[in-house]
Formats: sequence, C-alpha cells, structure tokens
Amino acid sequence: MTYNELWRMLVQKRYPDGEAKAVVRTLLTDKYGMSMADMLCCDVDEYADADSLAADVARLMAYCPVQYVVGKAWFCDRQFAVRPGCLIPRPETEELCQWIITDYLQHKPLDDDNAKPSILDIGTGSGCIAVTLSLDISGAVVDAWDISDDAIAIARDNVRTLGANVNVLKCDA
Repeated sequence: MTYNELWRMLVQKRYPDGEAKAVVRTLLTDKYGMSMADMLCCDVDEYADADSLAADVARLMAYCPVQYVVGKAWFCDRQFAVRPGCLIPRPETEELCQWIITDYLQHKPLDDDNAKPSILDIGTGSGCIAVTLSLDISGAVVDAWDISDDAIAIARDNVRTLGANVNVLKCDA
C-alpha cells in the first residue's frame, strides 16, 4: 500500500483531500517513522506491520481522530500522550499558554527572583496546560485537577515523561 492509496481511501470516506493527506502524513510520520520522501518513494508495508496498519486505517475510516490512533499530539513544541479519556490539545489552548507565559514574564517583579507563582489547572485532561506552564515558568507551583481517572492517568504519564513538576490530583471542582 502507498501513501497515495491511503489518503485516497479516506477521501472516499468523505474526508476532504487536504485533511486526508494531513491525517495520513501524521499517521505515517508519528506512528511509523516515515519521512515525506519515504511516503513518496516507498510502500508503507516496508515500515508498518500489515495488521497494525489495517487496524489504524479502520479507526481512521470510522473517524477516530488521528491523534488517538497514534497516541500523541503536539502542543507548544512538546509531544503529549493522548488517548480517549482526554481531549486532544488545541492550537487555541497553545495561544492561551503563550499569553499566560508572556504576561507573567512581563509583570514578574524584577527584584524578586524567588517568586513562585501558583497555578491551578482545573479539568487538566492530558495535562498539556499544566506541564507547559510548569516547564516554561521557572519556579511555578502547579496543581492539575481532573475528575476522570483516565485523564489523571494520562496527565501523570505526561508529567513524568516530560519532566514537569506538577501535582496531579483527582478533584471535583
């Protein structure tokens, strides 16, 4: 099977051309390690187990988000684990994090290098906000709450994997 055959299969399922190509590129890059050159020159079968690829394509054909199929999503230049049980991080949320970081740095007291801002992320999901703010705001004390056991597990995995200092708790706000 080729890259072109894969994205055309999704188009037949009524994905728009551009979206189908992007979804297949994400799958082949993030899950199977293929470069764009590999996609254009090689069969996918050289990189992917046939059964695994068939299962992934079936999920995509059922409109499962590609981020859940590959198990990860990019957020603020970091790769976060995602799976059902948490929302997929959004570009608008990246903008929110950048706004918070910029605002903090602009208003941080110049004479207080020991300032430790306290941040609470309610409904943390994957933990992308909490992890990003913890890593990008030096000394921040970050708590992340969620009511979902699945989300708590995913957030804790991301905190550990990305080396953030975030206290993830199951709390009903």
